[in-house]
Formats: sequence, structure tokens, C-alpha cells
Amino acid sequence: MKRFLTALLLISALLAALVLPAAAADGIAGRYNAVSCVKDGTSYKCEDEYLILSENGSGVVNFNGVEYGIRWETDGDEFFFTDEEDYTMRGTVAGDAIVGTYAGYDYIYEREGAEDAAGTDAPEETAPPVTAVDDGKTAGTYFAVRCTRGEMEYNVSREYLILNEDGSGVATTGGYSRSFAWTQEGERISFRDNMGDEMTGTVSGGQMRGEWQTYTYIWEKNGSDAPIMAFAPTRWNAGLPNVFDEADILSDEEESRLSAKAEELSGRYGCTVYIVTADNFKNYSLSNSVEVFTEELRAGYHLGAGAEQEMVLLCLSMAERDFDLMANGSFGNRSFTDYGKQYMQKKFLDNFADNDWYGGFSDYLDQCGDLMQRSADGKPFDVGDNPLVGTVGFLISLGLAAIIAILISNSLRRGMRSTKEQTQANSYIVPNGVVITRRIDQFTHTTETRVYDPPESKSSGGGGGGTHISGGGSSHSSGKF
Repeated sequence: MKRFLTALLLISALLAALVLPAAAADGIAGRYNAVSCVKDGTSYKCEDEYLILSENGSGVVNFNGVEYGIRWETDGDEFFFTDEEDYTMRGTVAGDAIVGTYAGYDYIYEREGAEDAAGTDAPEETAPPVTAVDDGKTAGTYFAVRCTRGEMEYNVSREYLILNEDGSGVATTGGYSRSFAWTQEGERISFRDNMGDEMTGTVSGGQMRGEWQTYTYIWEKNGSDAPIMAFAPTRWNAGLPNVFDEADILSDEEESRLSAKAEELSGRYGCTVYIVTADNFKNYSLSNSVEVFTEELRAGYHLGAGAEQEMVLLCLSMAERDFDLMANGSFGNRSFTDYGKQYMQKKFLDNFADNDWYGGFSDYLDQCGDLMQRSADGKPFDVGDNPLVGTVGFLISLGLAAIIAILISNSLRRGMRSTKEQTQANSYIVPNGVVITRRIDQFTHTTETRVYDPPESKSSGGGGGGTHISGGGSSHSSGKF
């Protein structure tokens, strides 16, 4: 009997371990705010997203502004949940942070209030061992080796700074690239990027430290250059021609014709038009995203016209048939709205699917001319130019008018239910009423009604339209061809 009771207790404990969720781990429950969201090297806004974990293993995840119920569990430092639509997240939990992949995005969540607490109680930061190469010059490529905010540390293996000798520079961080101007006084260094963010810090012995966008960075030289500099080394920081065919898919005559058309459009609208091909963009970028590659081209080779780098660029990477259509600058982003880019793609992707490179690039240039002309006329091509939008609007208006007419008709009928139609005309004659003995038709006046027709709006946004800008100031539409 004693052995039976012992075995029963062991089996009960085992079943409890299997059936009861590990979610009730002490100290895990609470609210965690998203601080980082990355997919394929591109960072996305996530400051309004969060996790709420209850002690009983239930919870809520806010994804892109929508809340979903979840069931969550832990196993040691492993963390996972399943939401109400059967999407799962798997990751790790340590201290006040949860790191994992959900719906294809790599997230970092921090417990609410942890950053404020870290501001007073965080241990003093210790520098990693200095492995930097000191070549005696400040200019050069610095690769990020550490990035922290409070007690959180981030993966920065694909981030770098390039300081050119003329005081210009390139920063690739968080899935986008920015250009900046830097100055130095002794060991103090500072820069301001094209989006208005500033960095101040120190540089010494091939190592740079600084505060940028609320993050604390450490960069080091290691004697090598950023891969993007090898794409067209003789043109670094000096621009690219309108057509740069690194993949060599165009004949000399085709390249000449396309270049002439692109130059003509660039001069007419003050917005430089580019065509770029590459054998494999991954040979020239630390990122796996073709959008990051084109931003590196823009920032590093100083593409575009004027201070705002007004431009539009179509890039093909042949190895995996990737493409990116990028615009930059106020006129460029206004001319090539998100809807406009999608419309343009339909014009050239069919050519590229058949390996008709010249035909596809010709269609691209034609569309560039059309869209920039519309923007110059104050009517950027956007969602409202879709004929279906106008048709749907008309049908909706027609339907509303019909409903209103039916309601009014029914109302009038209800008001006439106390009356009946008479069969004799004299029933409608008022006794001792007015007697008309003479009738004259005489013109008195004309009534003219004028309807105000407001001018068409010149806004490029609204109604789901407009242009969404990346952290580097550019807008993109990318995919496969």
C-alpha cells in the first residue's frame, strides 16, 4: 500500500508538471512595451505595440494597433505564446526583456518602467576589449560593436559609420541609411544627420563612443571598409551616372539611349532619375534587404539633386531577382506616392519577367516623366486617380440617394393614410371658392441657380494615399521580378 501511495504521488506530480502551464513563473507577468521591430534588416515603428502577461498564463498582444488574446508559457529562459488566430511567438525572456519572432517580425519588448529604473540603478558601463585599429586618422569606417539603452543591449552586427575626409559621412543603423556632416575638436566629435538627429561623443585610438537617438554606441575601426564602398569605388561620395549597369545586362547602345532619356528628365524636373543593376546586392551590403542597399547607395554615393537629394531610382539585383523602386526628397516622395509606385511596377515588371531589360527600363522612364509632370502641375498621381475609386464613390452616392428617396416616399405615404382618392372631380371644388374668368400668360423673370465648384485639392495624401517615408527619409516599393 505504501508503495502504491508513493507511486501515485509521483504520477500526480508528473501530471501536474505536464498539465499546469509554466506561465506562472514568478516575476514574468506584467506589461512589456515593444522597443524594436525588424524584418529582413528593415526596422518598423512599434512604439504603440505591447504584451500584457497575466499570472494565469493568459494575456494580450497588441500587433499593428490590434489586440489579440494569447496563452503564454515559459520553460527556463524560453518564452512562447499562441494568439487567438494561432500565430505563435518563440523567444527568450531574461530580466526585464522578452526577445522573439512573431508574425515574421523580430521583436524586443521591455517591461514597463524598467528603463526608468535602469536610469538610476544601472551598473556603470564597461567598455568591450579594444580591438580597434588606430591608423592615426579620424576618417574611415567604424563598425558598431555595442549598443545599449538602459540595461538593454542590442544586436548591431550590421551597423556602421563611414566618416569621409571632407566632413561628410554615412550611418547605417536599424535597417536604413542616413547621410550626415561631422566635425571634430580634439577628441570630441559630433554629427547631424539628414533627418535632424545629432550624435555627440569621443574618438580615440580607432574607437568612437557616442549618444545617438537615445542609444549609447561604441564603434571601432578594424582596418576594412564597408562593403558598399566597393560597388563603385572610384565614385564614392561623388555620385553615379544616371544609368549604372554593374550587372552588364544592357548593350552599349541601349545604355546610351536610356542615359539620354534619364538625363533629360532629370534636368527638366530637378529630380535625378537613376537606373542601377547589380549582380548581387548582398556582395555590397551587410543587410539582406535590397531597400537598405539602395539607401546605402543614396547616402554613400551622394545621389540626387540639391540639398534634399531629390531622386527616383530603380535597382535590379540579378542573383535572386530582387528589385527596389526608391524615391527621395520632398518633390521625389510627393511625385512617387505609394500608389504611384505600385502603378509603375505594373508597367515594367512584365518586361523583366521576360528578361526584356531595355523594354522594362524604357517603360520605367516613361512613367517617371508622367508622374513628375503631374506632380509639377500640382496633381500627384495617387489613389484618387484609380477609376475604380470614382466608380465606387458614384455607386455609393447613387445607393444613398435611392435609400433617402425610399424613406421620403414611405414617410409621405404614411402621412396620407387618412385620405382616399375621390372618383368625382367636383369633390375637389371648394364651395364659394375663387372663380377665374380671364387668364393671361405674362413673362415676369428668370431664376438662375449657380453651384460653387471648389478647386481640386493639391494634397498628395488622404484616403489611404500619400507616401510612407522610411527612417532614412526615402520611400520604397520592392519585391521580386
